Amino acid sequence: MKSRFLTVTLTAATLFGAGQFQQAQAQDVKMGLIDFARMQRQFYRTDSEREQFEAQRTEERNKVEERKAKLKELIQQQQTAQKELGDATLSEAKKKSIMDEAMERQGQITSAQREILELETRLNKELADKANEIQRSLTKEIYEVIGKVAESKGLDVVFNRTFGINGVPTVAFSKASDALPDFTDEVVAELNKGAPAGWKPPADTE
Repeated sequence: MKSRFLTVTLTAATLFGAGQFQQAQAQDVKMGLIDFARMQRQFYRTDSEREQFEAQRTEERNKVEERKAKLKELIQQQQTAQKELGDATLSEAKKKSIMDEAMERQGQITSAQREILELETRLNKELADKANEIQRSLTKEIYEVIGKVAESKGLDVVFNRTFGINGVPTVAFSKASDALPDFTDEVVAELNKGAPAGWKPPADTE
């Protein structure tokens, strides 16, 4: 989940190829750089949303494990019944009672297996949808702040150091890119204005 949770899909409007980069330079357009991946890692909501998501996932997985535990118990009871039927000293009446109970229990086992499969399928879809919803929300808020800070700095175009089409950096190489202002820290500071008291961004090791 974590890797899925941190995967970012950028909108086409923010992706610029080498030709557009050169055209912007030729027109003396004011450009800037940001590191989207670092922004997201250091955004307090990324931590809080992940914690809530993990708590929800754990809760849902516990529901599945409870069902599986009951299923395991039924299967063990079937195995015990099978051994009892091998006892030559059992009366016919006792054998019939054990077999009747085993047949009823087998129906419960089949039903439990089906319910567990359906529950896992539903929960996996719900969790995947939730992860996508969280990512869209984080991306939207981060891009809104990027635009706000970029406008305040009088920038016309902003390039991303990290993710681009299919995970390839938008600016793979440019002699000019090192001279462009990187205002990632300013965006991170703006994003974290509403952070809980005492919250600190994770150490940036990536």
